[in-house]
Amino acid sequence: MITSLSSSEKSAGFTLLEMLGVMAIISILASMAIPSIVTRINRANSSKESLNLSAIGEALRERIRLDRVIPDESTWAQVAAEQLLVPLAWVTTSVGQQPRVYMWDPSLSIGGQAGVLPYAQSSQGSADKPGNLRIIVVSSQFLPLPPGIASGVASSQEEFDALWELPRNALPDAWPAAWDGRGDELHVQRLDLTSLFHRVVINNAADGVGAGVSVDGSAAQNVPPTGLSGYYFEGSEIALLKSGEVDSRHRVDRDLSYVYERGIWRGRLWEGRQMDATPFAAALDRFRLSRKLVQANADQQLVVDAYYNYSLVYSAWSRAGFPTYDGNDLIIPIYASLLAAQEQLDALSANLILQ
Repeated sequence: MITSLSSSEKSAGFTLLEMLGVMAIISILASMAIPSIVTRINRANSSKESLNLSAIGEALRERIRLDRVIPDESTWAQVAAEQLLVPLAWVTTSVGQQPRVYMWDPSLSIGGQAGVLPYAQSSQGSADKPGNLRIIVVSSQFLPLPPGIASGVASSQEEFDALWELPRNALPDAWPAAWDGRGDELHVQRLDLTSLFHRVVINNAADGVGAGVSVDGSAAQNVPPTGLSGYYFEGSEIALLKSGEVDSRHRVDRDLSYVYERGIWRGRLWEGRQMDATPFAAALDRFRLSRKLVQANADQQLVVDAYYNYSLVYSAWSRAGFPTYDGNDLIIPIYASLLAAQEQLDALSANLILQ
């Protein structure tokens, strides 16, 4: 017995034609959505690569500062990986699985050498001011970098400057045609290490006697009468020595200058002055060399010593908060010392006359 399908049973399924129509619509929608999805993925990967390069740059900078060493390109990736505590491949390979390139400026100069790395800080520092300490990390999302873009010193100044000054999403001139319109796939992380160095000037106005210096725990060296001057990594420790013993320690965080005179280390002087102390100290020197004083029991050196003594006691008094008398109306010892120093200075300097 043959039965026919009811109208409700016929409408329960899809015909082949209807299925083909649905699939066509899905294909059209997919073709419209896929480019947008791919673009979003590419943008996400590009942002991730930029963040990764920034982290690598900061890691390199910090490790260089701590180690006091600028390595060559053969160990940059390893140094960054160790600082970031990540696998080496994370540092050497881009998000798009392309090799990263570590390159430095051919006009880089430090420690009296140009375009040469590595550099390791010695106790002498860099006698010349470091210049063009520029490093770049270059990576690509998908396309291989052109053959001329390789780790190490850049093949030319023009090539390095073009990458250093490259605007975002742009390409250097004369790059392969395959890169046309794909500047967003090129990433350049710039790292300028010049700001990591500060000048330290150490003067000796005691004819080379008693003054010494040590850098980061190195063997002590005497400070000659001509003084010492060098550029040191930020964070370096400068120990100032007096007769072989540490007098004070200083962390290099800016340009610094010190002078040793009359058995005392003083700082900070005005930058760049190497042979002299302060203008005030120079005036005292001229006073000591002036004509003899008429006043009895007084000479130039006694007056100078009395003034230094008064200055030192006054400094101690100011650090104590300028106390005078205690709650029992008794004079504070440091204030009593100040009054005595002032009386001595007044007695020696009253009515001075030069013959």
